[in-house]
Amino acid sequence: VAPVRNWTYVGDLTRGIHHILTNDVGSGDRPDRWNVVGQDLSCGQVASMIGNIITRYYEIEWVDDSRPGYDYRYVLDARAFREFGWKLTFGTIPGLARTIAPIEREINEER
Repeated sequence: VAPVRNWTYVGDLTRGIHHILTNDVGSGDRPDRWNVVGQDLSCGQVASMIGNIITRYYEIEWVDDSRPGYDYRYVLDARAFREFGWKLTFGTIPGLARTIAPIEREINEER
């Protein structure tokens, strides 16, 4: 079983914070803690997605990741935040592409 994590694009995180600050979220009887959550993916899935986005050959070396006491699922629940009108603007996969694009441009310019 591959470990799963939340992967959240920074643009979605900043929009979530802006939503809290401009919509009186967390006042009165509302919760005062909010999870700004992207997509639940394994590290292997993210590595494969990066490989599909970049424009050159890559090789992934998979190693045994079994560790005693290791949690295989670190994810958060954003349902409460969504009930107050927040939603992802970019999404994890498009955010990954937006993160990689300027790096790719810089590498290609150096060639």
